[in-house]
This record gives sequence, C-alpha cells and structure tokens, in this order.
Amino acid sequence: KKKWKDGVCDYHYVWHQMKSIRVDLTVQRIRTKLTVDVYETHARLALENGDMGEFNQCQNQLRDLYAEGFPGSVMEFTAYRVLYAVYGGSGTEIMRVMKHLTPEQFKDSNVQHALEVRRSVALQDFVAFFNLYATAPNMSGYLMDHITERVRAQALQIISRAFRPSVSIEF
Repeated sequence: KKKWKDGVCDYHYVWHQMKSIRVDLTVQRIRTKLTVDVYETHARLALENGDMGEFNQCQNQLRDLYAEGFPGSVMEFTAYRVLYAVYGGSGTEIMRVMKHLTPEQFKDSNVQHALEVRRSVALQDFVAFFNLYATAPNMSGYLMDHITERVRAQALQIISRAFRPSVSIEF
C-alpha cells in the first residue's frame, strides 16, 4: 500500500503483487481479516485504475467472505455491488443483488445512494444521475464513470428525437 500511495510503483506492479498475495491466500486456504483486507485493497486499486474485471473478481470473493462473517467494509462494497450490476446492464442481475439486500443494508447511506443511481438509470432521469454522480460516496464515482458513457448516449438519443423535427440538417 505504501509504495502505491507514495507513487513509487505503477498499477501493473501493484496488480501483480496483489494477485500473488491473493493466490497465496487461496492456495493456503487462509480466510481471515487479512484476506478481507487484501481483497478490499485490491478491489479499490482496480476501481481507481478502471480494471473492472479484477474488481469483479475481488468483489465476488468479498461477498463470500462477508457471508462467512468476516468483518470489513460490508456496506461500502454492497453499494459497489449494486453499482456494478447497473454497470453490467442486466436487469436480472440488478434484481438478484437487490433481493439479497438486508434491511440494514437498505438503510445504509452508501447503499441508498447506489439504489438511487439504479433508479435514475432505469427511469432515464439524467439530471438525477449526474447530481448523484457529483455526490458519490467513497469510490462510487469510479464505478459511475463506466456508466456515464451509456447514460450520455441515451440522453443524446432522447434529445435528438425530441428536437429532430426542428433541427435543420443543412450547415
């Protein structure tokens, strides 16, 4: 962590180191608070660097570790799981994630924010989406970065259709 924070190394180096640690933990069947810390750290680094595949691997392991009762940033990563489902665009996956939320998770401000993002995307409420983007907690903004392109494209399509009759095609 220190080398990354100090800017001594690049993401590729850190990715390799974290992946090696994760493999060691898996091979040795070590499932402790350290395991949770390694996966949370790697997930955050992957988010920061736009590595969605690696982030997804980490969040899936974290889901299992949290289910086994290991402590960690459960609410933060629950919110990320909701946002990742929105990013994936599968309504079925979004509903599956929401179905497994506990009442405590529904009350958490991070999770509520993620659910509002889901709602704004589903309703194509672009103003609400970008207002939520501006107030994204923790590292949610990194996940929302991957959703914004799709939201902008949808908004442009709707605006184009709305103004098509009055927009001249001549320059």
